[in-house]
Amino acid sequence: SAARESCARERMTRELLLGTLWRMGLLSLSALLLVWLAVSAGLRPLESLRRTVAARNSDDLRPLPDEDMPRELRPLVNALNQFNDRLRGLFERQSQFIADASHELRTPLAALKARVELGLRDQDPRIWHATLEDAALNADRLTHLANQLLSLARIESGARAIAEGGAQRLDLSQLARELGMALAPLAHSRGVALALEAEQPVWIRGEPTLLNELLCNLVDNAMAYTEAGGNVILRVSEPGVLEVEDDGPGIPEEDRERVFERFYRRQAQGLGAGLGLAIVGEICRAHRAAISLHQASPQGLLVRVVFPGEAD
Repeated sequence: SAARESCARERMTRELLLGTLWRMGLLSLSALLLVWLAVSAGLRPLESLRRTVAARNSDDLRPLPDEDMPRELRPLVNALNQFNDRLRGLFERQSQFIADASHELRTPLAALKARVELGLRDQDPRIWHATLEDAALNADRLTHLANQLLSLARIESGARAIAEGGAQRLDLSQLARELGMALAPLAHSRGVALALEAEQPVWIRGEPTLLNELLCNLVDNAMAYTEAGGNVILRVSEPGVLEVEDDGPGIPEEDRERVFERFYRRQAQGLGAGLGLAIVGEICRAHRAAISLHQASPQGLLVRVVFPGEAD
């Protein structure tokens, strides 16, 4: 009797253990299935977003729809749309630059070709000599234009380096002093007095190649519109202020905003491709510097560039 009761208890214990293990296995499988279903449902919008992006053409930068997206994914979609906006702006600027460059180069190249062909038809050596002089002058202008176009193309990479923390701590007075010494022979040949006012170091953060380009364009532009016997002053002062002043004809107030547009030429300008101040404006934007044009006293133009402080 005792043996039968012991066997019955063992059998009951075994049945309870097997039943418990079976129910725990079912519960575990059910939990895994529920987790899989939940994860699949949660990732379905992300998969839909992936398919939408993968199905687009490489040049399709339209905003991604976010109406049907879960609240958790909307920040990701907004970030992607902002990135697409920046890419679209970059592509538009590049397309506009290529169109402008093609237009500006096509006309002088055609004029140069026509002038050479016309000179070759003449038998007079004096005409040939005059034709070669005109061709050399036009070639110089084309070289200057090509260099300015390359400068515009370099500004984008320089601005990206600044945005990524690649700006250096530079002495603006030293940069101005070096440029003044380099341009002094050119100013002397044009009969223009080039003066430098930079008594103490003025420290800013920037990209040295772009800053040299900015200084060169400002001073060259001032000397180009200053007659022989005139003066150009390059001035550096605290806190991060750069000024270039000349006593040329100046710029009317109604044109002072438009001169920073690419290829904009004033009617009275007569020289250049309209890129010098456009390059200056782009470099100022890359450095978050404020540029303004003012009437010099008693006449001429004063260009003032104010760089942000080092703490900014």
